[in-house]
Amino acid sequence: MFSAIVKRPAIWALSTLVFAALLLFSFHPNAPTVRFLPKATWQKDDLQLGLSRLLQHLYPERVSNSTTPAPWNKWVTHNQRSLSGLFACLETGVCGENQTSVVLLGSAHFIGPLEGHVGGEDIWGLSTIEALDAMGYTYIFSPHWDGTEHPANVHVTMEFYHMFPDLVKIIIAEAEEIELCWYDRRCILSPENPYGIPAWKMFSWGFWAGPANPLGAKWSLNPEDFHRDHSWIPPNTYLGYSVEHGCKSVPYIPHAERPNPSTIYIYAKWGSYFFNHPWGMDYYRSVAEEFDGRAHLLMGTHGELPDDFPVDVVENLGQMKQKQFYEMLSGASLVIGVGAPTTSPSMYDALCLGVPVINPILQWDESDPTNRDLWYAQHGTLKDLDPPYVYNVFKGDKEGFMRAVKDALAHPIESYILPHMTMGAVEGRLGKIIEGDWKAEAQKLLEERQKTGDGPLFTV
Repeated sequence: MFSAIVKRPAIWALSTLVFAALLLFSFHPNAPTVRFLPKATWQKDDLQLGLSRLLQHLYPERVSNSTTPAPWNKWVTHNQRSLSGLFACLETGVCGENQTSVVLLGSAHFIGPLEGHVGGEDIWGLSTIEALDAMGYTYIFSPHWDGTEHPANVHVTMEFYHMFPDLVKIIIAEAEEIELCWYDRRCILSPENPYGIPAWKMFSWGFWAGPANPLGAKWSLNPEDFHRDHSWIPPNTYLGYSVEHGCKSVPYIPHAERPNPSTIYIYAKWGSYFFNHPWGMDYYRSVAEEFDGRAHLLMGTHGELPDDFPVDVVENLGQMKQKQFYEMLSGASLVIGVGAPTTSPSMYDALCLGVPVINPILQWDESDPTNRDLWYAQHGTLKDLDPPYVYNVFKGDKEGFMRAVKDALAHPIESYILPHMTMGAVEGRLGKIIEGDWKAEAQKLLEERQKTGDGPLFTV
């Protein structure tokens, strides 16, 4: 118990009442003089002065010109500043829109972008953070893992929730952590644990299709609307994300000003993607021969390549930093998918930067080849788009592949962001999730489960 307290002194200090904290600091030998005035003479200025001093003690600024904090300090800095702002807002009554509505972010993928991580989950996390910022919500990072030797699991989220349970609108956490809380009598709300977290406030952060929450699909958040990929996939709650932050970090280059010969980028982060991919190795050589002097093949790949890969006609830049990748992509004329990674944000980046993509169709119904609902594509949520933006090409169809390359180079596109992937659209969906009457939804679900016996019961 003592070691746990030592590890999280800030969290326990924050839970101290304002009066108790002021009293404590007034007796500290190094503390400034704090005036306690009779109630009749307590003025607004005095309140603000006392509050200012309190916040200086609770949240001392650690970052200065003389310090060089590591990136993993950023989420701690954010939490202290957010809590300081929330504390001041609650005491003075001067609050920004949505400031008193708190969202707890319990996945490590929310702090990942602050540390420079750029995986798909981290990009989704960054987009969610930007939407929360734009709408003025107070959000607190409570990561299930923060890079330290001992994972925190759900405990940090529990401690923050106990501070201001009525202010917490929702908690977004990894499915595994929510599962842990659900079956931990010290975590979940129940008649014996009135301080527990209500099941209906916890939303699972899941990158893939399928329900990932004990309450089912409505409490399972997704970055993609996978129901659009295949109609038989039960729809989760689609939160989604936007790539505007990344793609707009570099200037849009008009096609007349892009490199000549044109850059064709083969999107494959790992060499292993080429060992079982939809195109023959001769496809790339054929492109190089047909567009000799008019197009240049590039890739940014790390790892072993197949022996027959045409390294003489495809230049490999190796793995790139995000900034270098965006700069390269902004000057490209076409991106070729190789079957993996699936649902990568980079395809959306390409469209945003005015670069069409070739989307491999890996499986389909040969008796009904035009039925897109039965297509299994590298990027399933892009298969509904058509040229000049997306060229859906069946695996092994060299003629269709070559035609797609030719048409894409002949018909350049402007910057394109799917309507449901603008930041405005993300904010709209996230706002509805935060402000939804999930307690009422949970009550309906509980009554249904009590009747049918289908699914675990819970306390509303």
